[in-house]
Amino acid sequence: MTDLSKEIERLDIKDDEVKNTIEALKTVSTKEDISELNEKLISFSQDREKSKILYNLLVDQTIPFLQSIEKLNDHNLLINILTYCSELIVQNVLSNLRIVIKRGSSTKYNLDLYNSIITHLKITNPEHLNLFLTYLKNEQDIQQTILVLVLQNLQLKKEETTEIINDYLSIEIEELAANFENFIIILDNLFPILPELCKVYYEDSRLSNQILAHETSIPILKLIDASNIVENCRAYNLKLYNELLIKGLSSNVKIQILSSLNLIKLWKLIEHEKKQIKIRTLADIMIINIKSIEDKEYVEYMSEGLMYLTLHYEIREMVRMDVELVEKLLYYLKESSLNISFQYSILSIFANLTRLIDPNTTTKQKIKSFNDKSENQENVKLFNSNILNEGKVISKISTLKTFKSSVSNNAMNQVILIIYNLSIDQKLRSEIVEQNGLNIIINYLLTHSEIKKEGDVIISLPKDTEDEIRVFAIRAMARMLISIDPNSITHDLRALVPFLVELLGPNESKYESTEISHSYLYDMTLLDRYESLMALTNISTTNIKDFIISETFDYVNNFIIDSSNSKIHLSAWELVSNLITQPIMLAKFFNLEKNENLKRFKLLIKLLNSGDEGLQIAIAGLLVNATEFDMIAEVVKEDIMDTVYEILMNEIEVKDLILPVCYLLMNIVFAIANKDQKELKEMSSNKRFKDSCANVLRNGTTESKEIINEILRIC
Repeated sequence: MTDLSKEIERLDIKDDEVKNTIEALKTVSTKEDISELNEKLISFSQDREKSKILYNLLVDQTIPFLQSIEKLNDHNLLINILTYCSELIVQNVLSNLRIVIKRGSSTKYNLDLYNSIITHLKITNPEHLNLFLTYLKNEQDIQQTILVLVLQNLQLKKEETTEIINDYLSIEIEELAANFENFIIILDNLFPILPELCKVYYEDSRLSNQILAHETSIPILKLIDASNIVENCRAYNLKLYNELLIKGLSSNVKIQILSSLNLIKLWKLIEHEKKQIKIRTLADIMIINIKSIEDKEYVEYMSEGLMYLTLHYEIREMVRMDVELVEKLLYYLKESSLNISFQYSILSIFANLTRLIDPNTTTKQKIKSFNDKSENQENVKLFNSNILNEGKVISKISTLKTFKSSVSNNAMNQVILIIYNLSIDQKLRSEIVEQNGLNIIINYLLTHSEIKKEGDVIISLPKDTEDEIRVFAIRAMARMLISIDPNSITHDLRALVPFLVELLGPNESKYESTEISHSYLYDMTLLDRYESLMALTNISTTNIKDFIISETFDYVNNFIIDSSNSKIHLSAWELVSNLITQPIMLAKFFNLEKNENLKRFKLLIKLLNSGDEGLQIAIAGLLVNATEFDMIAEVVKEDIMDTVYEILMNEIEVKDLILPVCYLLMNIVFAIANKDQKELKEMSSNKRFKDSCANVLRNGTTESKEIINEILRIC
C-alpha cells in the first residue's frame, strides 16, 4: 500500500476524489464504508478521465493495486478497467495476479478474480496451470474454482492446455512416492474433465502399485470412483481393486459408503464375474446410513449409489416400503437446489421408484425392461399416490431452480419422467396439475420445441434432436388435458394443439417417411393417438374450435373412416361431435354438393344405425349439435328419419342413446314447424312416428318422456 501511495503522489493526480478514495481503502473496515468506496471506484472506472487514472495505477503498480482492491471483494472494478486494454496488458495483470495467489494472499478471492478476467475477456495463459493445479488438494470451494479455470483454458486453448496438464502429471508421477496423496487427489478432480488423459496415468503400474501398497483411504476410493466414468477403467478396477473394495465394506462408515458406491457402479461386471457379494448388502449400507448421516458430501455419495441401486426391481420394492427413507429423500429433494449432481441423483431415484409398466411400450419391450420380474403394479401406484398426495413431490420439484437452467438438462429429464410416470394413473392427474406439473411440462415443451408453419398448419418439432424425453412430456400433457377443466389452464390452448397433433403420428399426405425431422412420428402408438384425441375433445369445449379443425382435420378424417381400432374410431367421432357446430365443420359433412362431403354424410347416417352403441351415441350427439341449425335439420331429415324410428322402437333399453335421439327428433320437428305446417301435420299422422313416440312414453326415462311430450305438443 505504501508503494501505491507513493505512486499516487508521483503521478501528481489532480482529481482529489480518486486519490482520496483509493487512500481510504487503507483504513476503512465496515461493510457499509467498503461498499460505498466500491460504488465510487466502479463509477470512476466508467468515467473516461478518471478511468485513465485507475488504468495508470494498475499498469505502473500492478501488484500493490491488486492487493489494495482485495478488500472490495468485487470483480467489477478490475474488469471495467481491463475491458478496453490490449491483450498484453491483460496478460501482465494475469501474471501479477498469479504472483499474488502464489504468495497466499486471499487465495479464493484472487482465484475467482482470475477466473472472472478469463470469463469476461476470453484471454488466458495455460502455463499458469502449473501453479493452480497444486491447489486441487485444497478445500472443495477452491477445487471447484480451479476446475472451472481448467475448463475455461480448455475451451480457449485446448491443445496447449492439454499438453501442459499432461506435462504436469508426467512430472508428478515420477515423484509419486513422495506426493502420492496429492497426486491421486489431482487425478480424481481432473478425471471428469480429461478422462482419456487421466486414464493413461490411472492405469500406470506405478500408481496401482502404490494404491495396493497403501491402506484403503478415502482419497483412493474417490479416485477409483472418478475413474469409473471410463468404461475400460471399470474392468481395470474390478480386476485390480475388487478385493480392496470388498474389504472396505468392513471398515469405518465413510470408507464403507465409498466402497459400496464403487461396487454398485461395477455391479454389472461383478454379476458377470459371479463375485460373491449381494446387491442387498450394498443397499443396506446406503439405506441405513443415508437416514442417519448428516455429512452433505457423503449424503451425495449415498444418493448417487441409490440412484444406481433403484435400477434393480428388488431394491425399488425395498425403498418404497421404507417410509423413513422416502421422507428423507423428499427432504433432500428440497435441499438439493444448489447442487446439480445431487439434485439429479435424487430426481433419478424418484423417477426409478415411480416407474410403472409403460402402457405405450410393446409386450416385448416390457419384458426386456423388467427382466420378467415386474413389481406389483398396484403397490407402485399406491407409492405414487402417497408421494404425490402426502409428500407433495411435484410441488417440491416446482420450487427448485437449478433444474430449469440450461446446464441441468439431465435433471430436467428426470422431472419429466417423474411426471410422466405419475400421469399413467388417471386418479393422480388432477393433483399433478394442482401441484404445477402441467405448467412444468408446457414450459419444457415450449423451450425444447421449434414451432413453425408448414403449409396451412402450425407444427411443432424437436429442437436440435429427436428427444425421447420430449415425447414423454407430450404424453403426460395429453393425459392431464384429458382430466381437467380446460378453462382453468393459464397458457394459450392454441399453443398446445401442435404438440397433441404430434401424438397423432405422421400425416401421410404431408410428410415423407424419409424426412428425418418427422421420422420420430412413426413411433407414435395407438394409445398416443387415442389420448391425443381425448385431450383434443376436452379442450374443444373452449373457444379454439376453428383452430383445432384447421390443425387436425386431415387426421380426424382418416380416423372416422378407418374403423380398424374401435377406440380411436369412436374418439375421432366424439371430437367431431364437439366441433360440428362450427360452420367450417358443418360444411365438411352437410354441404352435399361436394363428393367428399357426401361420402362423410352417408357414413354418418350408416354409423347411426351400426349397432355399436358407443358409436351410435357419439353420432347421435353429433347430429343433435348439428341440427340446432334448422338448415342442417332440413338436410338430414329425409335420410335419417327411418333410423330414428328404428332406434326409438328397438333400442329403448339403451338410455344413453335414446335421449340424444329424442333431442334429434325434437330438433327436426322444430325445424319443420318453423317452415311448413302442412309437413308437420303429415308427420304427426305418420304411424311410425306415433308408434315410436308411444314406445318412449311407455318405456323411456323421465327426461326422454318429457322431450317426446314437448314434440307431441308442437305437433
